[in-house]
Amino acid sequence: MAKFIPKLLSFFLCLPLALSAQQTTISGIVSVHNSEYETGKRQYVQDAQVEYGSPKTNPQSTDAQGNFTFTLPNVSQKTNTQLIVKKESWQVVNIDALSIAAATQQGVVRMAMAQPEKIAEYHRQIYYISNAEIKKNLTALLKQKSDTIKTLLNDKQKNANVLSTLQIEYYKLHEFIPNIEAAAKDFAQHYAPINLDDTTPLYQTAFRHFQKASLIKLCKC
Repeated sequence: MAKFIPKLLSFFLCLPLALSAQQTTISGIVSVHNSEYETGKRQYVQDAQVEYGSPKTNPQSTDAQGNFTFTLPNVSQKTNTQLIVKKESWQVVNIDALSIAAATQQGVVRMAMAQPEKIAEYHRQIYYISNAEIKKNLTALLKQKSDTIKTLLNDKQKNANVLSTLQIEYYKLHEFIPNIEAAAKDFAQHYAPINLDDTTPLYQTAFRHFQKASLIKLCKC
């Protein structure tokens, strides 16, 4: 009998670990994209249907505070999965948050939703803002280098090396002009999905300055 005691003890010691590995809880909050940034109060998406990709589970509805919770049996904490969030006339903005690993679920999954026209409007705004800023900065750099080149041309021999470097930089900057629109689109693609409600106050302040300065330029056009 004594020889079975170590095996029995080992079984009971391993049992809690096996049980914990087979059950995973995933919690999340679905809020309205940039609602606190725009109105001063965070708003939540109620009655959004949330599903766990694999294994399939019954959909959960978010409550008045946008909360949902899944308790998943027989799922390893290393399992990668995809959440599916649906609500009529709404879309998930930060779609990267939908791809999760169960091992990360010590905290809360934060997702933001908005209506399609609002998302499109936000993309357009950031695109036009960044387009104007890139053009402005590029024009300023080109003028600065052009003025310096004109000054150095007064003594070509003395300034030959510096002139060569500046001229190369000038032409490289000039070649970037056709790429401004593509750069602005990339900028909008990157920043529009960011839920400003979850960023730092410093980030929000910087973004407000970015919006205000460029919106004035847009109005002048």
